[in-house]
Amino acid sequence: MISTLASSPSLINNISSSPDGLKPEARDNLVGEMQGLLLKVDKMLNGSGPGSSA
Repeated sequence: MISTLASSPSLINNISSSPDGLKPEARDNLVGEMQGLLLKVDKMLNGSGPGSSA
């Protein structure tokens, strides 16, 4: 979902023109952290793997 949103040029243009005061590097860092958190949540919801005892 995030990759779909990030690949939309019009969305990126709208974000970059917003007056939020974030530098592009800070925004990229936040997106990366959010993706990492989503991966952790996905692992928690799906279990740790085929050998798990959950």
